[in-house]
Amino acid sequence: GTLALCMLRRGNDRHVLCLSALLLLLLNPLYLLHIGFQFSFLIVGVLVYGRPMQGGMERVMTERWRWRLRTEGRMALFRLMKHTLGAMASCCLAWVGCLALTLHVNRLMPLGALAVNLVVQPLAAMLVEGAVPKIVLSCIWKQASCWMGRVLEISMACAVKLAEWGARDGMCREGGGAPFE
Repeated sequence: GTLALCMLRRGNDRHVLCLSALLLLLLNPLYLLHIGFQFSFLIVGVLVYGRPMQGGMERVMTERWRWRLRTEGRMALFRLMKHTLGAMASCCLAWVGCLALTLHVNRLMPLGALAVNLVVQPLAAMLVEGAVPKIVLSCIWKQASCWMGRVLEISMACAVKLAEWGARDGMCREGGGAPFE
């Protein structure tokens, strides 16, 4: 993918995904038995192959808003709505994509994971996007950097608590599955 960008070409996500899996399996064929390898490539594959469907669904859901835009405020609201719909659809797509493997391996259906990921994703984005301004603030205004650091710490603690809540016993349904062996 990076090589395609350096050559000013558009990379194909499907080719990059398949090539990276092939290279890893050439290095160690036993990676195929590692659950982390299986989950990683399954979820990324579902997101890559499901993205065109997700984009079409987003266009249909936001079509009415596209024609009503007249002011900058409505444009900002449209962008926020489109971003939110995209995040929600990505979370749902990833959850559905890994559901079969989760049922097969853990014999559990993590119902709480879907609800938690819808909330944790914006928190995680805030943490990532807030890191650079915090670093810049540490050079300019130390007190503001400390305040921002505290907000980021609280956000991280909230994300951890939400993840713990989603993983508790009542949020998972037991399901059947054949042993992997």
